Amino acid sequence: MKILVAGDFCPSYRINDFLQKNNFKGLFANICLVTEQADYSIVNFEFPIVKNRNYARPITKCGPNLLGSESSVAAIRYAGFNCCTLANNHILDQGKQCCLDTIEVLCNSSIDTVGAGKNATEAERVLYKDLCGETLAIINCCEHEFSIADETSAGANPLNPIRQYYIIQEARKKADYIIVIIHGGHEHFQLPTIRMQDTYRFFIDVGADAVVNHHQHCYSGYEVYKDKPVFYGLGNLLFDHASKRSGCWTEGYMVSIDFQKEKISFELTPYKQCTEDAVGVILMNTEEKEIFAHKIKELNVIIGDILALRNNLDKYYSESAKEELLMMEPYTDTIWYQFSKRGLLPKFLKGEKKLRIENHIICESHREKLIYALKKYDEKYTESYKRYRARMGKWPNLKHPQLFTEKIQWLKMNNRKPEYTIMVDKYAVKEYVANIIGKQYIIPTLAVWEKTEDIDCDCLPNQFVLKTTHGGGGCDVIVCKDKRKFDKEAALVKLTTSLTSDLFKKFREWPYKNVPKRIIAEKFMQVENAEEGSDLKDYKFFCFNGKVRFFKIDFDRFVEHHANYYSPDGKLLPFGEADLPPVPSHVENMPENLAEMIQLAEKLSVEQSFLRVDFYNINGLIYFGELTFYPASGMGTFTDENIDLQLGSYLKL
Repeated sequence: MKILVAGDFCPSYRINDFLQKNNFKGLFANICLVTEQADYSIVNFEFPIVKNRNYARPITKCGPNLLGSESSVAAIRYAGFNCCTLANNHILDQGKQCCLDTIEVLCNSSIDTVGAGKNATEAERVLYKDLCGETLAIINCCEHEFSIADETSAGANPLNPIRQYYIIQEARKKADYIIVIIHGGHEHFQLPTIRMQDTYRFFIDVGADAVVNHHQHCYSGYEVYKDKPVFYGLGNLLFDHASKRSGCWTEGYMVSIDFQKEKISFELTPYKQCTEDAVGVILMNTEEKEIFAHKIKELNVIIGDILALRNNLDKYYSESAKEELLMMEPYTDTIWYQFSKRGLLPKFLKGEKKLRIENHIICESHREKLIYALKKYDEKYTESYKRYRARMGKWPNLKHPQLFTEKIQWLKMNNRKPEYTIMVDKYAVKEYVANIIGKQYIIPTLAVWEKTEDIDCDCLPNQFVLKTTHGGGGCDVIVCKDKRKFDKEAALVKLTTSLTSDLFKKFREWPYKNVPKRIIAEKFMQVENAEEGSDLKDYKFFCFNGKVRFFKIDFDRFVEHHANYYSPDGKLLPFGEADLPPVPSHVENMPENLAEMIQLAEKLSVEQSFLRVDFYNINGLIYFGELTFYPASGMGTFTDENIDLQLGSYLKL
């Protein structure tokens, strides 16, 4: 049994011109062969049919009220589609009667419908189809917006995992195969949310054989979960937009799912639609398919990696947070609040703004963005601002940052790339760095454990180093120079404490938010003929927009900790940290490979606004230490207060 599923169809802009002329061939001729090869073809009908303008009652909502004519149905029949999913955010746009008229017109044209009805009971009805001697159950639902049916009113079937659980269980008794088709996700964002992934996997867990999603107006990737396919976004099938005639809006794929008892397989059919040059659906050529397949593969990699997926979501939410908060901004100041309370100020919660807020609360995907934005607001003003003021004695200027410390705070809040989590993970960063500069610069890893109780010292050599992968500042580092004298219990206490620490919560350093908390054992590195008790010398290179401006060398860490700063040519600079006062009389012999270290640091920081790259120089060999985005969490003080401004001038945001 081969089932073809396609994304959103809407007769917008130029598409209407074709429909009015009954030019269905110009819209769908390219895909007729694909639908003919399927036993049953399904498309999302993203609008209500208006048979008579007198019956149209556009609902009050934010966003456009879509509509179409009966000619759209003829186009769907020409294209070869047998079924229309109606659970979407537009099926109720023209009121209850037009929603019911849409169902009637489609049914009278011998096209099945699922996902909408005269009430909630009808809307959640499962569509059963006998095909190829077997029964297919089709379940269709959508995220909550303005289209949802209730006990007495027409509309769409809402996404409700509890209800869908019972429906899937009942369908399992009647059908050989079950497909769940959902309308949800973030518009114009090519990845699912964690909630979507959890929910769709849950549908597989409780009996579904395939899950398909659309709505985002762009394609997403897919995964095979427990041998069952889950597609997170098909993209538009045919949907014109005056300002979006290139990019992801114009690309998508249909998926043909072959349900067999031995194995469920599938095939993607990628296409372009509603570009500047052409309106109808056009199948991609061989070269275009290869490029598209590569893009899908990249999305699939992220979908299959929970950390990467979460980081991409965080980046997307961070970029949209400002817009989310703008619509929520009330009168928060005490005095203004009192005026507002007495009715002396205009109401902000009315009209479209009220509707927009309502939509962002009831819709699952919108609500996730709003919650993130509200948390970001707290992060920005409650945490970072207050910590900076307590430490520096003044509020940071983040609208127009000038100081180095201000710009670091700005980067903490606004520059959030998924790879940053890997770059601060003391285990994962090794592979990242090795791929850029070579594995010869990496200190060997001896073991990695999830919990302290998993630590097996017996498998380690006589000398080794233990530390947590998510820590900072070197406070969690344990050095064992002789296993016979090693205090394992004290080490476990220290590591256990470190595993409970959270640099994100403490300092709002975002890259650490999703770093897996693990323990890593490394090879013990030692300088030949070094004095007893001496520590390894590391070189901390401060890279501004990919260029080393200066570096720092710490010394006498375990006696009276100091640090001197040097220019790239090894000359002592006339400033330092207030907490680690410089010692001008301290003579430091620069290593012969200083230029190589600078070259490597710049190679690692080439795409970063700011990055500190640390190296050890051991017996004439260079070893990577760590990457730091926010030295002293962006709250370091200098011996000269003008230095903060000078360093800030180096950092271009």
